[in-house]
Amino acid sequence: LTLPNIGKIQQNGYVTSIIIDYKIKFLKDIVKQIRAITPETILFLNNIEIIKFEGLVGQQDISCTRETVQTNSEVFQPLTKIRFENGTNWQIFEKEALLPEKYWDEIKQEEELYQTKIAIEENFEVSSTYLYSFFPTKIELKQPYILHATFDLDATRNQINDSEKNRFILQEIVEFTTKVAKYFSQEEVSYKPLDILHHSHKADTLDDLGYYELIDKAVHTEPILP
Repeated sequence: LTLPNIGKIQQNGYVTSIIIDYKIKFLKDIVKQIRAITPETILFLNNIEIIKFEGLVGQQDISCTRETVQTNSEVFQPLTKIRFENGTNWQIFEKEALLPEKYWDEIKQEEELYQTKIAIEENFEVSSTYLYSFFPTKIELKQPYILHATFDLDATRNQINDSEKNRFILQEIVEFTTKVAKYFSQEEVSYKPLDILHHSHKADTLDDLGYYELIDKAVHTEPILP
């Protein structure tokens, strides 16, 4: 897509069509990646509500509705609710803020925003194994929620880099995750806050960046139990 051809074709009802030519030897890998698309894949893609699959036997279409929650800015709560046709309902907690200037791109030197979101299925029964940066990385988080943040990723987009920017974002994630846990601590009796903050699995990449040490500190110092 570096030099795409733009022209008029038969759209079959679509406003825009993107056609990608590929070498036949890559077909199996392409099909594998398409079949890996799940409802959770579009949780953090705000402008996508429907994915239709054609030519893939057994691949179910994905459809959701998004509802923006009107909220008092002083109250911490989910800002978006998403319902999928498969019956799962998700709450999306989110934060977007200006990245400190010292972490901006050295070449562009433009203001940068960072974003972090936590998606929680209403029954705590559906999640994803992986950490997300819009799309899933190869870093296994294995929590009862799905975490997305605008990390500085490596060339494969599967791992996060060991950078000061990412260390800052992880610190912000711990603070943000703690707020999510406290939100659920408002229930009369609930172990959800501990489920959110407790990590039985530790990913080496996040461990090397000091993430779990920060989480453990929050567990022992923050009032998260009702």
